[in-house]
Amino acid sequence: SVVVQLEGPFAVLQDLTVDGNKKGAPQGNVGILVLNANRVEMFRVTAQNAPKYGFEIYSDNNESCCAKLSKLMAVANGNSGMHVANTADVFISMAEFENNGAHGLELNNSPTTRIEHSDFGGNLGDGIRIYGSAASHLQSHKQIIVGNQFGNNGQHDINILGFDDQAKRPVSTGNL
Repeated sequence: SVVVQLEGPFAVLQDLTVDGNKKGAPQGNVGILVLNANRVEMFRVTAQNAPKYGFEIYSDNNESCCAKLSKLMAVANGNSGMHVANTADVFISMAEFENNGAHGLELNNSPTTRIEHSDFGGNLGDGIRIYGSAASHLQSHKQIIVGNQFGNNGQHDINILGFDDQAKRPVSTGNL
């Protein structure tokens, strides 16, 4: 269900375009998956037309921390351009998250993400969506978001949500 998968520490991906073949691929396809792999570095990588996420960084227990992502493009993916789950300390710089079917960047229980000088536009949902579970030891907070450009997103430029696991209801929300 993925086109490219990175596992293990210190993986590097550079100068690559991955086309997820949204029309012909299975619905669950992800363009590039980083799975339980810390210190991953990606430079000048594009993920486009994936049926689900262009990029997904996933950890069972924060194993994928500390990724350095620069000059990425996540364009025209069926769901979010990038989904980061259960992963802390991700650095995103000079990236583009454009025209995705849901959000440009989705942070789920992924604290201390640094997002700078990136472009979020034309996504059907939010430019950046931040949310998490109170039950998780990694909650989505303490983000650093500076010098980015937002425009023409279907909902909010930045949407911050919080959920109570017991009642499944929002307990704190905010958007910009």
